[in-house]
Amino acid sequence: MKKMDFSQQSSKRAPEQILPMINVVFLLLIFFLLSASFSHPLPQGFIVPTSAGQKAQATEYKVYITQAGQVTFQDTSASRAWENLSQISEPSMQILHLYADAQLSAQTLTQDIERLENIGFSNIELIVQ
Repeated sequence: MKKMDFSQQSSKRAPEQILPMINVVFLLLIFFLLSASFSHPLPQGFIVPTSAGQKAQATEYKVYITQAGQVTFQDTSASRAWENLSQISEPSMQILHLYADAQLSAQTLTQDIERLENIGFSNIELIVQ
């Protein structure tokens, strides 16, 4: 009868796979480098002025324009909307969110934006999906 020989058992551990961990570290490094925003330092001796008064708070207003070109502002439509928009104090300091129907013609949209600019709005943001 033959005896089993257990004396030659290997005590070596399998080599750890470090390459995937290195790949993950480099991917994270690249991600953080690309997502970071770097700012240029100010020139030597450059002093940024500060304001002594309080900054005016900008109010966000929402204007809706339908496919037919009907303007809605604060639950009013057509001429009342334009009248209410013209009564806003300091329109150049306000933010206007403009929601236009996808089927609205570019000509009508341009005319309405020009009309808003004539009222005094300078910060008009066209909201898209």
